[in-house]
Amino acid sequence: MNVKMTKFKLKKKILCFILIIVPNIIALLSYMEHNNTLNIEKESNFNNSLINNSAINESPIFINGTATGMNAKNWTWAEKQTWCSGLGTIESPYIIKDLAINGEENSIPIHIINSEKYFNISNCYLYNSIYAQYSNLTRGGIVLENVKNGLIYSNNCSDNNGHGISILNSSSITIQSNILDSNIWGGLRLDTCINSIILNNIIENSNSSYSYGIIMKNCNYSTVCNNDINYVREGFCFLLGNDYTIEGNTLKHIRIQYNAIYTNSENVKIKNNFIKFAGYRGIYLDKASLNATIEGNHIEKGQLYGICVNGENISIYNNTVIDFSNNIYLEECEQINCTNNDLMGSTIGVTGIFISTSGGLYIIDGNNMTNCGIYITPNKAESNRTITTSNKLNGRTIYHYYNRTGLNTLDFTYKGDPGQIIVINCNNSEISEFNISNTMNAIPIIAYYCYDLIIYNNILVNNSIGIIMKYSYFPNITENIISFNKAYGIDIMYCKDVSIVNNSIYNNDYDGIYFDCSSISFINNTIYENGENGIINYLSTNIEYIILRGNTIIHNHWNGIFLLLNNQLEISNNLFRDNTFDGIHVSNSNYTTIVDNTIDNNGENGIYLGSTTLGIIKNNTIKSNVEIGIYFLGVEGLSIYNNSILENNEGIHFTSESENNTIYLNNFTGNNINAINDGNNNQWDNGTIGNYWDDYSGRDINFDNIGDLPYNNIEGSSDSQDRYPICYNHDAPPPIWNDIPLNQTIELGNAFSYQLNAFSSFGIDHYSVNSTLFNTNSNGLITNASNLAVGEYWIEICVFDPYNQNCSAIIKISISDTTDPVWGDIKLSHIVMHGEDFYYDIDASDFSGIAYYWINNEEDFSIDNSTGEITNITTLEKGNYDLIIRAYDLYGNYCETTIHIIVDSEEDSIPGYDLLILFSSIGILSVILLLNKRYKFLIK
Repeated sequence: MNVKMTKFKLKKKILCFILIIVPNIIALLSYMEHNNTLNIEKESNFNNSLINNSAINESPIFINGTATGMNAKNWTWAEKQTWCSGLGTIESPYIIKDLAINGEENSIPIHIINSEKYFNISNCYLYNSIYAQYSNLTRGGIVLENVKNGLIYSNNCSDNNGHGISILNSSSITIQSNILDSNIWGGLRLDTCINSIILNNIIENSNSSYSYGIIMKNCNYSTVCNNDINYVREGFCFLLGNDYTIEGNTLKHIRIQYNAIYTNSENVKIKNNFIKFAGYRGIYLDKASLNATIEGNHIEKGQLYGICVNGENISIYNNTVIDFSNNIYLEECEQINCTNNDLMGSTIGVTGIFISTSGGLYIIDGNNMTNCGIYITPNKAESNRTITTSNKLNGRTIYHYYNRTGLNTLDFTYKGDPGQIIVINCNNSEISEFNISNTMNAIPIIAYYCYDLIIYNNILVNNSIGIIMKYSYFPNITENIISFNKAYGIDIMYCKDVSIVNNSIYNNDYDGIYFDCSSISFINNTIYENGENGIINYLSTNIEYIILRGNTIIHNHWNGIFLLLNNQLEISNNLFRDNTFDGIHVSNSNYTTIVDNTIDNNGENGIYLGSTTLGIIKNNTIKSNVEIGIYFLGVEGLSIYNNSILENNEGIHFTSESENNTIYLNNFTGNNINAINDGNNNQWDNGTIGNYWDDYSGRDINFDNIGDLPYNNIEGSSDSQDRYPICYNHDAPPPIWNDIPLNQTIELGNAFSYQLNAFSSFGIDHYSVNSTLFNTNSNGLITNASNLAVGEYWIEICVFDPYNQNCSAIIKISISDTTDPVWGDIKLSHIVMHGEDFYYDIDASDFSGIAYYWINNEEDFSIDNSTGEITNITTLEKGNYDLIIRAYDLYGNYCETTIHIIVDSEEDSIPGYDLLILFSSIGILSVILLLNKRYKFLIK
């Protein structure tokens, strides 16, 4: 009975111990863990109130430490005043505190000169000082001149007509925890001072257009830390001097066109400052700067430069810079080390690192750029720059090569896929088959001073500019997709013998192609929906030739092409349609040939030709342009023939400066006004034949297709006439379509064929199509002449009778891609042991190529957008993961599958227990064993 009772009591004690003690042990361990990870923030004991209520009103104070005589206001005099205490020693400094002094705009509240005594000024309100011209530094709430050993602590020096505090020719002064608000010339000014400490002050001057936060000139060995600067014209300005330490300060809302921190001094350390809304520049080191360190700063949102550096021996590292036009700008520098900075661009127009050509010995290493990249101005002598592959753009490698030959794919992939490619003075090289997209603000490909460079079959989408190329010879840019870039698709300047062939360039915010080259060819490109011009050159000089052949240039928001100052210009077999202004705009051009183009439905003129001499315009279809088919402004010596000028508001218009041009064999049909001639000596026939006019009322009695009377309906001041108008009033009707041609749609990769069907009572002579991408045979069968990319192809089809009468039609051939990609062999189930990394490489294919891969779980896994490699990014916990994977082609089609990942643990492990529970279990087991031993002892 006693044994059972004892056993019962012991079991009860054990249960109580477990229920009471163990939870407390767990709670204690959790508390310890929490305290080990707790982030304890530093709190400032500085009181931001203006002044305490016990402040005593006092008259302005002036102390001259070297003054003598009966009424001298020196420290001996000050000791006798109620507002001063102490002995002026380091152990017992003079103390001036708890005062409120109004300068009443005619005096300085506290002014101390010529002193080496130790003194403190604290907890005073000093305001409304005498007005100061900018050059007068002896004006402010507190002014010290030729002073040592001072502490200015926890005062409010606000609303003064000079500076809050002004210090001249002084040393060993500490300025700490003061409020300096709304002073006309700024918070704090020091001139020719040594060993100054400026700490924990609050400076705000939102009411003044002239104010600095802190300005120091010719000062040495100064420390400026943990100050809070807001709403000033310029945050910190350090002029000349040396050995400044600027650390841990907060600067916000700097006035536009000014700087948060400016210096032209030596031996400056700018560390761990927080700068936001930084005005013109965040940190600016001017040309005299030497031996400076810019480290660990956070600089966000400003107008032009986050960090702008001139000078020599400068280190820039571990900074975060966000959303400046140039996050880091290196200009006229020597010995620059720019390392391990985080540079971000969340808005449009941000460059990560801008490197000027002047200067040298740059090391650019380990910088991580998000949505912004590196830009280098052209410099053939690039050997003094080191830009390593440890620089990343959106996690991908930046490749920079100088003075190399024969670069190929391996050179741009050996450290990972390229995020940006920069080649300078590199010859016989190829950049091909890369997808460098979605950088937002970077330029994927930069090429300077290169010979025989091929840029082939790349996808350059959603960047700043697709390609920048300068000072290069014989480059070839072929079969690239360049679209949705924030500025130009291609910016190519000062190059020679350029070939731009078979590219798709569309939806770029500025121009599709911006160029200034001496000789360039544009062949079979599709250029559409760009925010300004399809192709533009501007103020080119020394032009040898420009060729535009076989291009489709449509729906651009300004002009199809806009060309100035050209020689030997050929524009042939192109389609210019639905551009907002002119299809073709050419000015100041010589020897211009515009042949076999279709130019229709443009918002202003089909062709604008200004200040142009000597050229041919023939065999073009110029139709349905809103204003004028061809507008001639100051042209001379042109031959204009065999064009169909149809359904425009005005067919042709010559201004008064145009002369000596010949116009014949053209078809003027359906225009509101067929022709206006205000020029001189323009001939509307070639002496034997003129033009066809749909409003000609004469007849052709002798059936020679020439009207028996001149055509006199040409408007304008020149009283022009066509002496030999073409006339078909001999009852010979033009051909007609039996089946009106219709728009066609085919799937990408399929061959195109379309049969035309027309009739003429005189027989069909031939068919024609105005695009080199298509062929038509004598029976009217249209086929594609080459592989067709996805897009819209507008072509004009004509059928002619033996009298050259014709009927025409314009159709749209749409090449679409609606076919989903297909998967390769995929393993759908995977088993991974806990703690191991998961890796699987999936593969899909599509006729247009795979644009990117996608997964649904981006918290635990990542997928390489271009290769399909899947890896875990966290330690996978035990359990099942269903991972949905998609592969997208370039046109939004995708295939989808799900793979199952099972994460298991080793056989002998203790699943589900962390270290805390393990230790708790061991403790409980030990207690039970001890109690059990005691129980056995008692039983015995």
